[in-house]
Amino acid sequence: MALYQKVGEQQGISSSYGNLGWVYSLEGNLTEAVKNEESAIAIKRQTKSKIELDLWLGNLADVLVSKGDVSGAQKYLDEGFEVNAQTQNKTYSMYLHACRARLLFVQGAFEESRREAELVLKVSQELNPETATEQRRLMLARLDVEENHPQAAAETLRKSLAYFASKKEQTSQVEARAILIQALLAMPFADTKHELAALAKAGPETQNADVMLTANLQLARTRAAFGDKKGARELLTEVISKSQRMGNKLLLLEAKLALAEIELQPGHSLATLAEIEQIAQQADALGLKLIASKARASLKKAAI
Repeated sequence: MALYQKVGEQQGISSSYGNLGWVYSLEGNLTEAVKNEESAIAIKRQTKSKIELDLWLGNLADVLVSKGDVSGAQKYLDEGFEVNAQTQNKTYSMYLHACRARLLFVQGAFEESRREAELVLKVSQELNPETATEQRRLMLARLDVEENHPQAAAETLRKSLAYFASKKEQTSQVEARAILIQALLAMPFADTKHELAALAKAGPETQNADVMLTANLQLARTRAAFGDKKGARELLTEVISKSQRMGNKLLLLEAKLALAEIELQPGHSLATLAEIEQIAQQADALGLKLIASKARASLKKAAI
């Protein structure tokens, strides 16, 4: 950045801002991520350059999804696709479709999300980056879990885990393990107890803040399933605290819901039910329909 600024190379300055934004997002500093991506985009607009503009628009949209700004994410993603239609960069197109798949996923639009995720996998296979292709299967596994096909998800994720282990892809292993735990928790506990216990032994070793906290959230659910509610509460309290500091409303609401659901078992208080209703309302207001529907499903279950 400093060198590009010294010589006034606008393309390099923009790229530096965009890359810094990406690094900040991995660290979980979403405020700085947004600032840097916006700076990268602003330079592109000033110089009327389309090079990498679609990439930075996609990056910003993805960060805004985590911040719970669904409408903002949609706006930048739409612009990203408009720019990409002109640049015809297939790699960035694949990334934009992956961002759209995630955006649709948090909105609970599973059918549309799956179409996007399958398109991403197809393009990824055409471009043939092996690890990236395997990474794209994780979104499809998430969809399988949410659409009540945990067995299919588990089969995919076991293969993905083995692949990532062979390539020493630590962050991808943590991500795949977290989704696998979620899939197993959706299946009969007696059938999955041994595998869950084995998966829970491995801590989430990654510098990717979002992946780490998501993994801890699933580990907390595992602890609760094994009867360690105290341990589950402690871990979820930590996830809530860190998500709040990061400004990651998506993770914050999900962790709050997981904590409230633990309090529902076996008995529940009016305060807990009110907390879940509040989570549903907050998620609805942000456009995070998936979390809202999960919260209302918990309320419905509690009423039975």
